Amino acid sequence: KELPFGLSKIFGVAETDNLIATDRDRKIHKGNIPDFIPDDIKKDLDKLGIDNIEELDELEAANTEGYNDLGLVPPEGTGTFASPILVPSRRATRQV
Repeated sequence: KELPFGLSKIFGVAETDNLIATDRDRKIHKGNIPDFIPDDIKKDLDKLGIDNIEELDELEAANTEGYNDLGLVPPEGTGTFASPILVPSRRATRQV
């Protein structure tokens, strides 16, 4: 049954709107990505929700720590025939 004056939408009788606005939908000023950027990078930026280069710069500035390789340095004296670095494998045999 249809309610008058569009009240069916207010009371939820009609179809529901399950769309939730994202931060990207709330942006007032949408930026643009320069034309010299390759299409595959534009697609990646679109998946990340980045509309302009300034947002990319902000993300890079927030993640300035980078990769920490200090944990990859083995202790002194390891990696020799007397003290090899053993890497586990799921296979029965393995060649390195």
